[in-house]
Amino acid sequence: MYYGERQKGCRFIEVVFHGCKSLIIENSAMRMMILLDKGMNIISYILKQTDTEFIWTNPMGLSCIEKSRISKMDKYSESDNYVGGFFEIMPNVGGSCKLESMHFCDNSETAYLPWDYQVIEDTEEKMVFQFCTKLSKYPFYIKKIMTVQDGSSEVIFEETVKNLGNIPLKYQWALHPNIGGTFLSDRCVIETPFSGTVPVPCEGTMKQSLRIYDCAGGGVACVKDTVSKTGFALSWDAGVFSHCGIWINSGYSNGHHRHGGAYVISVLPINSGCFGIDEAVRSDDCDILGGGESHSCSYRFSAFCGESPYYSGEKK
Repeated sequence: MYYGERQKGCRFIEVVFHGCKSLIIENSAMRMMILLDKGMNIISYILKQTDTEFIWTNPMGLSCIEKSRISKMDKYSESDNYVGGFFEIMPNVGGSCKLESMHFCDNSETAYLPWDYQVIEDTEEKMVFQFCTKLSKYPFYIKKIMTVQDGSSEVIFEETVKNLGNIPLKYQWALHPNIGGTFLSDRCVIETPFSGTVPVPCEGTMKQSLRIYDCAGGGVACVKDTVSKTGFALSWDAGVFSHCGIWINSGYSNGHHRHGGAYVISVLPINSGCFGIDEAVRSDDCDILGGGESHSCSYRFSAFCGESPYYSGEKK
């Protein structure tokens, strides 16, 4: 276990959570927890000003984290051991499928891989981390630089994926924040320049809905409580993530793994207009990374109380 010495400002601690190496990172504005051994999944993100949790996690409980480490992985493992949280997906964004000689499970494979980390800068005012992993099915190497600064709830990522192989490969790439926690209610709305204002339904009234938008004109979105004025904002490189899915499950669908209900939404930036690497290849609707080439992007997210830091609410 690594434990920082500071008791204020930016600080972090490395812990083992249900058998999974993890990081707890905080400053005066926010606190978050990242599962390093399970897809670098952010399973908690709290705005300290209002003590609001923005991340939805599996209502069956997070003991599924440890179960996934000891159970045999099969085509149902994503559902059996689904944590929720905020994670990244590459190269298959969608259901299980087969592409050439490779079999992909749901939303694989970065969401299941362990990530290494290194502390680049560690001061009371600012912390910078480097995270990296290598895919198993593709010869892809991913590196992320994450920055947090004291006094701000904003988390900034600069990311690069490199093809270590010799041949070009088609891939999907997406961000999947599951927004819920103590934050989500029917007072909330989703606001983006490509969808306008989308109301969040009452819990227990609708199974789920999904719509994919072309977001080339603006890679920003926020989910805000119209009463308390708290919210979650996300900004991304629309030149990379050219589309965005808005997925809503308002608690009516509560079968496996959602026994007890799943009141959750996701604003899901993706580099393709369809789900599933097999469908994306058939539709010629995914990026290609040549042998030895790299693609880079940036994205950031922030909790807020008042005005959204990225979006004024005007539809383009």
